[in-house]
Amino acid sequence: FLFRNEGEYAATIGISQQFPISGRLLREKDVARVDIAQAEAEVQEAARRLANDVTVAVDRLIVLDRQIQARAALIAIDEQLVKTTRSRFKAAEVSELDVNTAQLDLQRVVQERSLLQSQRQAQLVAINTLLGRAPAATLDIDAAFATAEVLPPLEQLQRKAIEMRPDLRSALLGGNRAEAEMRLAQASRWEDWTVGLELSQDKQVITGAPPQGVNRAIGVTLSIPLPLYNQGQGLIAAAEASGYHARARIEALRQSIQGEVAGAYGEAQRLQVALAQYGTQMAPLGARSVRLAQQGYRQGLIPVFDVVQAERRQAELNTTYLTTLDQYLQTLARLQLAVGDAVPAPNHQEFSACDR
Repeated sequence: FLFRNEGEYAATIGISQQFPISGRLLREKDVARVDIAQAEAEVQEAARRLANDVTVAVDRLIVLDRQIQARAALIAIDEQLVKTTRSRFKAAEVSELDVNTAQLDLQRVVQERSLLQSQRQAQLVAINTLLGRAPAATLDIDAAFATAEVLPPLEQLQRKAIEMRPDLRSALLGGNRAEAEMRLAQASRWEDWTVGLELSQDKQVITGAPPQGVNRAIGVTLSIPLPLYNQGQGLIAAAEASGYHARARIEALRQSIQGEVAGAYGEAQRLQVALAQYGTQMAPLGARSVRLAQQGYRQGLIPVFDVVQAERRQAELNTTYLTTLDQYLQTLARLQLAVGDAVPAPNHQEFSACDR
């Protein structure tokens, strides 16, 4: 009324729908399927590395336990030596210097054991953190293992690594994704067709003319974009470059995997030989030297310094062995990580928590 409405109006309602005519949606689904497979491979890779971190941490804990046991055995020997030295000092067979030397050596070994126990506690916290458990949770670890484990042939492990490595699988999927992106870019050259349906109604008022009726109309529209200038050349070129990069990465990763397996395999074999030599030659000889030194001291044939030196050599030999053992276990873990699947390895890799 305020604007002198005389009854004229026009109303329109319409809908439109785009239709891909080149299979674009199917190509997008192909890319999405490859993305899902790549995400699964990344999860497997993360799980593989987490399992290796746990294995390495447990191996180090086992070596620390061995070192603590060795120090405890040496403490028992030194305590007996101190007791013997004090008895001989009371009998005026040795000087006070001998007593002090034996006592200082005992205190040195006790300090080493305390340091190792502190390191063990820190290692337990690290393992519980990796397992997502409370830092002070108790672990019951099966520490039995065989250091003379026979490894499979190198070629077999390399083939297995090529088949099982999740990172290589992810790289292969990257090549598949580049191919899917190429097909998607080719399909995207033709944009979607648009089909529309429109219903309109209007009424006009003409001064001096008879009243007009209502006009109604139905319209159908079809929009077809033509790729005259933009044919997706940039997307196709980018997909081609991604394919080249994926193939180069796959080849480089294959060579890297074979090198990792070969390096860890050769080091494991060398360390096995060193451990075997210690068990068959060095350990018995060192233990016999300590027994002879202690026997000679009790009989008054050698001074206490020779006994301490023999025990220190034995302790250093044992420390060297445990260091070699630690390197061997870390090498086995690295070999398992390089292969990407379980390698015949010590049984200590299976452990359980007491509070489960």
